[in-house]
Amino acid sequence: MRFTAALLALALPTATLASGATTSLGKGPEIRSLLSAQGFEVTEIDYEDGYFEAEAIRGGIEYDIYLTEDLEILLVKED
Repeated sequence: MRFTAALLALALPTATLASGATTSLGKGPEIRSLLSAQGFEVTEIDYEDGYFEAEAIRGGIEYDIYLTEDLEILLVKED
């Protein structure tokens, strides 16, 4: 039972991020605001290996946007 609970605890942050809810670091709203100011509509935010990946749409084109934990944009890639 403890093993199952430990696995569930590890899986929950990822599930929360995939749903578009606030990230485990509480930066979901900040990321949405930052990218919205640049004309993006954020559809999903993931966090993995110390980086955020936001999926967003601008002008009908889908993008993957990679950000640091300090919300510096590292890469904007057309999806």
